[in-house]
Amino acid sequence: MNYSQPEFYHFCEDSILLAEYASNQIVQLYLNSPFLNFDILDVCAGCGVVGIETLIKVHSKLSTISPLSTPLFTLDFIELQSDFYTHIQQNLKIQHTQLNNLLISPPNIYIGSFQEQQKNLENKNKNKQYDLILVNPPYFSASKNRLSPSNHKRNLCRFFLNGTLSELILFIDSNLKKHGQAFFLNNKVEIKNYCKTL
Repeated sequence: MNYSQPEFYHFCEDSILLAEYASNQIVQLYLNSPFLNFDILDVCAGCGVVGIETLIKVHSKLSTISPLSTPLFTLDFIELQSDFYTHIQQNLKIQHTQLNNLLISPPNIYIGSFQEQQKNLENKNKNKQYDLILVNPPYFSASKNRLSPSNHKRNLCRFFLNGTLSELILFIDSNLKKHGQAFFLNNKVEIKNYCKTL
């Protein structure tokens, strides 16, 4: 796969597996109850591969099943680090041919934490909600692992340094439509620790 990525961090197979799983769920949802429009948000987006791949896979699967009628999508991204902005833009350009006929409007790319984005939306009274939220956040807790002393950008990709898992789940909940779905990857140990605190 030819995606633009920063030198300090590359996406892994888990991003592709999440996109595959999410695309299967969307296709099944569509087959059960066809929809015209579908809004997707990719949180902790990195270079945008999860959201982009999900959309490409949905289109590929639906075009073989129902080539004459496929829904249109919106795709938005939230990423903490501004270094990823140009990579998301570049990857949208790389995949332009496949995405062009699927999107209702150009994707929005929000740079900043999900908490900042929530406040911005609330202040503007534009709390758009989504049918699907995809999240591939940092896996590791900074309190239980060793951070790199020299690579802060990579640390932000690997360790949950900005906010908490609880805040992330509340963000997902407040931005999902009533019957929306969210899929996110996380370290099994971190999820167990989170569940213990509920």
